[in-house]
Amino acid sequence: MGRTPHPAPLGHQRLVAEAPLAALRRLWKARADVGDPWQYSNMHSNSELGSGMGSDSDVDALAQLVADAESVSDAARLAQIREVRVLAAAGVLAERQAAGASEQVKAREMALRGIAAELAGVFVATDRTLQRRIDEARDLVENYPVTMTAWEAGRIVRGHVRLIQEMGCLVPVADRAEFERVAVERCEGERPNRVRDALRMIAERIHPRTFTERHEEAAAGRAGAGRARWDVGPDRDLADGDRGWDC
Repeated sequence: MGRTPHPAPLGHQRLVAEAPLAALRRLWKARADVGDPWQYSNMHSNSELGSGMGSDSDVDALAQLVADAESVSDAARLAQIREVRVLAAAGVLAERQAAGASEQVKAREMALRGIAAELAGVFVATDRTLQRRIDEARDLVENYPVTMTAWEAGRIVRGHVRLIQEMGCLVPVADRAEFERVAVERCEGERPNRVRDALRMIAERIHPRTFTERHEEAAAGRAGAGRARWDVGPDRDLADGDRGWDC
């Protein structure tokens, strides 16, 4: 389904990529024309030092900062994707090591523990946390290909990915591709914390549930609220929908 796209946020990469210096100059001029208080106060303060914030040198410096930030953001996104694929591969390796065992579930668990123990030191996490992250990464790579493709293309960010995977738990596998397509489209141009309810509504529309099912899901969610699947560190923002979940 289509929708009218929201305006790109200030400093969005598409605006900067088109003409960084010219675009930023237009933005500075627009702020000055409407009497933006922040812009005025900075220009006034800097004028006392002999240089206004609207000068060409300041705009050039800001354009470079935006370009650098965009480069760092792209590099971080690619590193995050690589991490997910590495963890997913670890899960595949554990299953392969358990192949042919008389008790495959137990054998896989033992193999996964050994692999997680080796990776835990690298990721500075507990073995148990790594096991959960490996399972989640494999689920993402194998069951959410549309989401992974959109993430790799830079159409969505990690917070969106986590929300899509979380809400995707509510949708049967047969309907997952449709959910992904609509969810990715809804996420583009929006911050993750602003699309959570919308993604839940999309999942509900694609796979309606009874009141009892919703009640049981809410109870299960409360019971597992403390079991986050992803580590939360300085670069993991819960406000942007970057949290763990259990399916």
